Amino acid sequence: MISKRAFIKPKNDNYARLADYIAAADHEGEKLLYRWCAGCLGGEDYAEGIAEILDTQAMNTRTRKAKTYHLIVSFRPEDEARLTPEVLRTIEDRFAAVLDLSEHQRHCGIHKNTGNLHLHVAYNLIHPERLTMREPFRDFRKRDHLCRELEQEYGLQIDNGREQKQNILPLGEKAAALEAHSGQESFESYARRQVACKSPGACRKLAGASSGFCCLWYGNKTPRQRPCHQRPARQTRRQGQRR
Repeated sequence: MISKRAFIKPKNDNYARLADYIAAADHEGEKLLYRWCAGCLGGEDYAEGIAEILDTQAMNTRTRKAKTYHLIVSFRPEDEARLTPEVLRTIEDRFAAVLDLSEHQRHCGIHKNTGNLHLHVAYNLIHPERLTMREPFRDFRKRDHLCRELEQEYGLQIDNGREQKQNILPLGEKAAALEAHSGQESFESYARRQVACKSPGACRKLAGASSGFCCLWYGNKTPRQRPCHQRPARQTRRQGQRR
C-alpha cells in the first residue's frame, strides 16, 4: 500500500472538478467501482455534497492556499480480494483521522486501472463549522506509518516505507509507486545506483546491507560487479612500460 498527496496549486484549486473526476474515472483504462461522500449534511447525495463544500470554501476568504487535499492510496493486485467496500471505507476513515480531517467534508471513490485498485479522496480543508483552514503537518510521515499499520492489520502486501529502513535514502513518491506496482527499477533508483558506484561503500546505503554489490561500467561494455566495500584492484603497469 502506498499513499501520496497530489499537490494542487491555488490557481488550479477546483473541488467540483476533482470530485467529478473521482465519480467519472474518465482516464483511459480506468474504471470506477464505487463512490461515496462523508461529512456532508446531505448524507450520501454526491452532487448535493459538492455544492455544500463549494459554499463552505467560499465562506473562507482569508486563506490564499489551496483549500482542497487530494489523497491517492494505491493497493497491490494481490490485495483486491481482501479490500471489500467496508474495509476500504474503514481505511479512508483511518486516513482522515491521522490527517486530522475526520470532521471535514470529503468525496471518495475506488478506481481500478491495469489491475490495481486506487482510493481517491478529495478533502475540503475548510472546517464546515469553524470555517478555518486545516493544513496537515508532515502528513507524509503520518500516512506512511498508517500504511504499515493497515498492511499488518488486514494482511496486505507490505511495501517499502520511509521508516522501514532508516539507513536507506527514501525514493520519491512517484518512483516508489512505480517500483511497488510494476516490479521494475525506476529511473531514480538507476541514477542513484550509478552515482553510488563512484564511491566505494555508498551502494550499501542506497541498496541496503543485504545487497553488498555495485556495478562498474566500462563505456558500452558489459558491466561487472564487485563487493561495494572493496575498492577496484589497481591496474599494474606492463613490464617495460615507460614511467
